[in-house]
Amino acid sequence: MDYHALHGHDVSSFDLPSTHRLPTVSAAEALQALEEANSPGLITGLTSLDASLDPVLGSGQGGIQKGHVTEVWGPPGAGKTALGIQLAAHCLNQRGRVLWTDFIAYPSSASAPYSVKRPVKATVQISFA
Repeated sequence: MDYHALHGHDVSSFDLPSTHRLPTVSAAEALQALEEANSPGLITGLTSLDASLDPVLGSGQGGIQKGHVTEVWGPPGAGKTALGIQLAAHCLNQRGRVLWTDFIAYPSSASAPYSVKRPVKATVQISFA
């Protein structure tokens, strides 16, 4: 039996390929395009950090590797947020785009009251004009 005969057509017509609002690109295609572009890393604007990260990329410029998730961790007050702001500002200054995702991990005993009574919002959208 035909899917649409059984379930009917989507009210919003999202089941039709011609009605997609955004072009669809798979993650594999996006990463392949990134590799083919031979793009250097995201330069941080911090010379010593870029030099330290150069052996990872071998580009001669260093920076944060594109197409990968980069996790920055450390104790409170170590400068993680300041580094993130520096990276975001430098990227935006170069006409790049930034997705800021923040995660707050509470010890299990401290998070118990929040897990049932009220959910914690884990992501916040920030736009720079």
